[in-house]
Amino acid sequence: MDRIISSDRPGRPSGHNSTQEPHPILFDCADAASVVAAALGGLSAVIVVADSTVVRLFPGFGDVLRSGLDMPVLVSEFEPGERAKTMDTVVGCCRAMAAGRFDRQCAVVGFGGGVATDLAGMISALWMRGVKLIQVPTSLLAMADAAIGGKAAVNIPEGRNLVGAVKMPDLAVIAPSFLATLPLPERISGLVEIVKTGFVGDPDLVSEFDSMPAEVDIDWLAGVARRAATTKMDIVSVDPGDSGIRLLLNFGHTVGHAIESVSRYSIGHGIAVAAGMVAESAIGRSMGLVDEIEHRRLVEILNRVGVPPRPAVQPADLLQWMLRDKKNREGGIRIALPANDHRIPSMKSFTTVAVSERQFLECWDD
Repeated sequence: MDRIISSDRPGRPSGHNSTQEPHPILFDCADAASVVAAALGGLSAVIVVADSTVVRLFPGFGDVLRSGLDMPVLVSEFEPGERAKTMDTVVGCCRAMAAGRFDRQCAVVGFGGGVATDLAGMISALWMRGVKLIQVPTSLLAMADAAIGGKAAVNIPEGRNLVGAVKMPDLAVIAPSFLATLPLPERISGLVEIVKTGFVGDPDLVSEFDSMPAEVDIDWLAGVARRAATTKMDIVSVDPGDSGIRLLLNFGHTVGHAIESVSRYSIGHGIAVAAGMVAESAIGRSMGLVDEIEHRRLVEILNRVGVPPRPAVQPADLLQWMLRDKKNREGGIRIALPANDHRIPSMKSFTTVAVSERQFLECWDD
């Protein structure tokens, strides 16, 4: 088990990470529950936030915490899926914590995929203005992206991830063995986010997909997830507040989030973001910011990882959702584009690009 410490604080932190400094990550962990139990020692109580499928697949996680900790351990379940990522779910967990008399010395553990880690981040940021947070991702997407970097959000009817906070976890624990139960669609979704991170900030990670084996195993998945998480943390360390270069990690997400919203979350995050990356890359190509070769390489790699054909949505229907995206300025749509370095003198100054509605519609079918 290897450890990346992105903080200069010695030992286990007292209290919680109330700053926006990067956080520690434990990679290749063989026994996540025992590691989490050790990290929680000395606290007053813990709530584990997990969907019902994860609780059913890994019942031993909560059992280890209950047997290893001399404190109340509450496991709060929610229905699987993006539709559960709401303030109602957050408030429900907070009310359970209030009923259990959780104080400021408690902790929140996100156990599951991106929905669980987002909910846990929101709860830990809001409960008594901030308590300790540990993220234990079980999906490839969460290991590579969602559990890393401290961004948390919930959905409202007007759009995806419009209500949120930056709450750095005190620790993220990556246990590749959880990937053994991952369904194929979820594996593809995670690979899409890893491809995105590669195109944004790690050419060598992109090259891993050029030589991707026909049958990938857990070791290969864990390796690319680790590389993506490390690359993301490198970016986050420069821009933890998401106001500059970190916005590049949203490549494909302006269009992707709109696709999810139009479909009422029947289209998964990875499939939506894949379509979003292709569309946004095509826009960049039309503006002379993305090479034709790089655009085609992106499309080929997404096909190689198993992304299905583009979702059947009407591009005009996406615009109302894109106009609400959090990257927008002055009422206009902006996309995060990993443009060619030689055309951009300062990457931080060009993390987002203004796009007209006409440009988007013309490039959708390009």
